[in-house]
Amino acid sequence: MITLKEFKDKYIGKMIESGIESAAFDFNYILQEVSGISKTDIIINPDKTLTEEQTKCLSTVFERYIKGEPLQYILGYTWFMNNKFSVAPGVLIPRSDTEVVCEKAISYLNNFKKPSVIDMCTGSGCIGLSIASACPSASVYLCDISPVAMEISCENSSSLGLSSRVKILKGDLFKALDSLKTSQKYQMIISNPPYISREIIKLLDSRVRDHEPILALDGGIDGLDFYRKIISEASLYLKNDGMLIFETGYDQTEAVASLMEESGFYKDIERFKDYGGNYRGVSGIYKGDSQ
Repeated sequence: MITLKEFKDKYIGKMIESGIESAAFDFNYILQEVSGISKTDIIINPDKTLTEEQTKCLSTVFERYIKGEPLQYILGYTWFMNNKFSVAPGVLIPRSDTEVVCEKAISYLNNFKKPSVIDMCTGSGCIGLSIASACPSASVYLCDISPVAMEISCENSSSLGLSSRVKILKGDLFKALDSLKTSQKYQMIISNPPYISREIIKLLDSRVRDHEPILALDGGIDGLDFYRKIISEASLYLKNDGMLIFETGYDQTEAVASLMEESGFYKDIERFKDYGGNYRGVSGIYKGDSQ
């Protein structure tokens, strides 16, 4: 048997030795998520004895985390826009920085009674499903080429009670819409596409590089391949004055905005920042078929 303090000292020590800079914070978070034991419990009752089951379960999680496996994959879920999303190897782990993109999209969509939305390269579905959750009258289409993404986004749609307003479509970008057999136009196309350049992928933190799907990271030589494709085709699917909105890398915002401007299809192009002060996305309004 081991006390809470003894267990904490052991694993924080191991985490520090492995180079995890946020060891104390991560320890408290994992402890609470896995066992329900809070930071307050650690302070007030450090001599509390962990049960054999708690010790075994927590030890397994910490050992996997120390070896470099992303915590979200270990737990099988993460939190995004105050909702719990299932994640698994094969889908990109949602990041809190992406929430500002969702918030901007929701603010725009609230001006419409029954907006229709495409979430392109949906992955776990966190963007499209967060929009569907916040906009009860919206119809949302989640598109991805990955079978794993289809499975996980379907699971998340069901768990959030959104299946009646969300369709999950498999295909390469806009080819996913072929199965609808309709000429429907959409109020918004939103995407967090693969945008890491191939050279940069090699330099990513090992938790990302070695565990998250390359399919969801690789944006081509300069990281802009998917932006080019989506920008060029989105005009065929947007309503007049519909919005195209992207998440971008902090150093890609100007390049993506330029691609939208050069296409000639969009107006009112905006660059926006996340809450950390870094550029995070670009949006533009489709000029319309009569431009």
